[in-house]
Amino acid sequence: MSTIKVKKGTLLKLTKLVGYLTEKTGRRMTYDDVLQYLISRFESEEQIRDQGIDEATQRLLSRIEKSFPGAGPEDFKEYEYEDTGD
Repeated sequence: MSTIKVKKGTLLKLTKLVGYLTEKTGRRMTYDDVLQYLISRFESEEQIRDQGIDEATQRLLSRIEKSFPGAGPEDFKEYEYEDTGD
């Protein structure tokens, strides 16, 4: 274990991020978890930048990879054409 010094404002932001990630993941997060999360985000974004992908494409890729409740394959139903009134 090590101690790092951060400004009060930075600590407040880290604490908010701990709360956000705790709520998002459903498990208690630590400051170390948050720092690991930020490092992994930085490394993945750095890898994308190194591949020459622009920022708009990066945002699109991140949204494609994000899952949404109620939008899985089991939630799609085949359209019934009998109700078109023809």
